[in-house]
Amino acid sequence: MQKNFGKSREEFEAILEHLPDAEREGFRRMGEMFKPWETLHPELALYLYEDHMGTHLKHPLVFDVMYCPGLRDGMLNEQYEAKSKAVAEYRAEGKWSSFVFMHERPYRLDALMKIQDEIADDCEFWDLVSGVWTDTENARQNYEEWDDLFSSGRSCRESMMNDAEREVLAGLPKEFVIHRGFRFKEDEYDGIEGFSWSLDYERAVWFAKRFAGPFGDVPQVATAKVHKHDVIAYLDGRGEDEIVVLPEDVIVIERKEVA
Repeated sequence: MQKNFGKSREEFEAILEHLPDAEREGFRRMGEMFKPWETLHPELALYLYEDHMGTHLKHPLVFDVMYCPGLRDGMLNEQYEAKSKAVAEYRAEGKWSSFVFMHERPYRLDALMKIQDEIADDCEFWDLVSGVWTDTENARQNYEEWDDLFSSGRSCRESMMNDAEREVLAGLPKEFVIHRGFRFKEDEYDGIEGFSWSLDYERAVWFAKRFAGPFGDVPQVATAKVHKHDVIAYLDGRGEDEIVVLPEDVIVIERKEVA
């Protein structure tokens, strides 16, 4: 592909001159979009890594899975420059949600941690915590960060929930049963300690089996009791009947392997 586009803008223009009229305009548009003759921005180049699948770019603002050197470097540079400008403006203007969600998903929690002390409105803080939590896919990998956020003494914590979710939580008894699906591998890994539980046992079973693999990790479900005043939030945006609670506020009744 790089050979077809040329190694410089001049080579690209020369190639265009020799293309049939029917192909020239489409090829020109591709070249102008990808700008493969540019060199990848040094900041982006720091986030290149290789695995058995190939080379990948995973910068906080720009992702390119299966990155191909010299194919679309100019396009990636433009994305980086535009998003860098946008996040700077959002931060300066106090548009906290826009700032956080301009980042790629794995980096949104980092972005929130970076600006959490700048968010003056407690209700806005908790609303954003809820949005990032619901969006995250790697909560256990960032246990300490989530523990820090959920342990915040800020007021207005009910803003993590919408009206319907607040109504469900209000209707629960003072003490109730919750379930957590997780993986266990003796002497290596025990996922019982986490912030996310469910009112739905079958949903917990689904989570337990979701990532259980052929490497000796066992799917288990824990059943516990929790006091309503200890619950951080009830969330149902993903249809999980989720109870968010600090691990130390949970009283485990039993845990068992699920087939």
